[in-house]
Amino acid sequence: MSGEKILIVDDSPTASHMIKMYLESLDYSAPWMTNCAEAALKLVEDHSPDLVLMDINLGEGMDGIDTAEVILNRHRIPVIYITAYSDEVTLDRAKDTIPFGFINKPLRIEDLKVNLEIALARNIVIQQERDRSVEKKLYHDHVSQLEFFLLSEAMDQLVSGVVVIDDNLNIYYTNKAAGKIIEARKQFNNKNGKFEISSRKSRQEFQDKLSKFKAW
Repeated sequence: MSGEKILIVDDSPTASHMIKMYLESLDYSAPWMTNCAEAALKLVEDHSPDLVLMDINLGEGMDGIDTAEVILNRHRIPVIYITAYSDEVTLDRAKDTIPFGFINKPLRIEDLKVNLEIALARNIVIQQERDRSVEKKLYHDHVSQLEFFLLSEAMDQLVSGVVVIDDNLNIYYTNKAAGKIIEARKQFNNKNGKFEISSRKSRQEFQDKLSKFKAW
């Protein structure tokens, strides 16, 4: 992999330029650098980098962990922490964001190289799984609509009337035979794409018959 565009977020200009130098020597691009959370989020929003290298200590405002959490959850862009902080509390907070890597300072180019390759490869797999999940949902939605259409066509060929209702006696579907039997204008009101039994007497009679049917 090479040419991926990476955002560097670090409160130290010296550290940022060193990371940029390392990245370019590894054939990555580092067109953006910032030292604060607000600017980092704006850059992510505007440019959608392939990956973010995030320092945890960013001075005032949101720290790197809070910023990373927003980037990971809202933009689904991989984040690798680069930090001098390795205490248990910090590590636990960082782990809760499920980052794509964690590198302790002082930074070594070998650690950076390995973490980048693993993070970018992992992100490709995650995106592919996400795409397959979306395709599967669309396929099942399409199949469900097709099945309903075919079922409706079959029901319309029946001599007997078929009515589909819910527990509140709202009618969502009738075949042609049922439509002829039902005096739609007198007994039913069309409301938001569904029908309701409007006559109190008819409703009660229908509910009694439905109760007997359920008991049966």
